[in-house]
Amino acid sequence: MSKTFIFISLFITSILTSKAQNTKYDTIVLPKVILFGDTLPEIVLDPVEINATRLSKVNLEEWQMRYLRIVYPYALRTARLTKKINDDLQICETKKELKRYLEECEKVLRVQF
Repeated sequence: MSKTFIFISLFITSILTSKAQNTKYDTIVLPKVILFGDTLPEIVLDPVEINATRLSKVNLEEWQMRYLRIVYPYALRTARLTKKINDDLQICETKKELKRYLEECEKVLRVQF
């Protein structure tokens, strides 16, 4: 009985002493719009202009271009293989299947590369 009385008295005093949104610091006034009975603040932003630009051309040395011509096809091939392996790993349900699949992939990749 005494606990409920204390709880109720604290609750009532907290309700009576609370001053939500009646402080002297709450002085920001915004223009408002009423939509469907709900008051919403209306803030107008300055217009923004977006221009599409092209990337600047990368100047590479001749030896760098030769290196890229040699390495790039391998990079594309490994990217495709990595994506395929990751997709297949998502299908594996048990750790045993996962381990067996990775061992087979490793054997195939060692033969190819």
